[in-house]
Amino acid sequence: MINIPRKHINVQESTRNFLKQYDREHGCILDAGAGAKAQLRKGFLEKASYVSVDIKQDSGISAMADIHFLPFRENSFDAVICTQVLEHVRDPIRGCEELHRVIKSGGRVFVTLPFVWREHAHPTDFWRFTSYGCYRLLQDAGFSNIEVASNGGYFIVLDYILRRLGYRLFGRTIGHICAVLYKPVGAALYLLDKLLPHNDYSINFSVTATKK
Repeated sequence: MINIPRKHINVQESTRNFLKQYDREHGCILDAGAGAKAQLRKGFLEKASYVSVDIKQDSGISAMADIHFLPFRENSFDAVICTQVLEHVRDPIRGCEELHRVIKSGGRVFVTLPFVWREHAHPTDFWRFTSYGCYRLLQDAGFSNIEVASNGGYFIVLDYILRRLGYRLFGRTIGHICAVLYKPVGAALYLLDKLLPHNDYSINFSVTATKK
């Protein structure tokens, strides 16, 4: 059995905290599938080199690359981040193997993957991941010291669904009004999620792992 702690996290904040751990002289960090977030994340770092790749060209992207075939030598990076990307990858195990290949021995990877989330980025939204699926994905790619955290629980998932309901029923304009009126409900659900934790529901899972 794997231990799955629950955390109320913001993916962007957690990514920044992970990057800060490796913000040191001569450090080098890869952001695989950075997209439009590249420019912002580069600003989190003061000392380390930041390399960002994506399958599409965007502002701040260092190079266009497919995660299945990263254009870097083995053992090139001290750390790698890959957030909300692997659900769009044709072969996520192959993608994780590439992340493993380019990380230095002892380096760490930070990955986030969705579990309960709407279909998006049509038509390239292929996968959803359970906690055990996240663990197995990184394990099969060769990583060790794998830690999986559940990002919220049942009431956070319920909050996510209800937040989108107004837009689905009434469209964008009235949906915005519903979102404002809904805020006290969201706050109550957030509190309930802390008081009544359930690991069998989660919006996302965040995973950290080490290259042996």
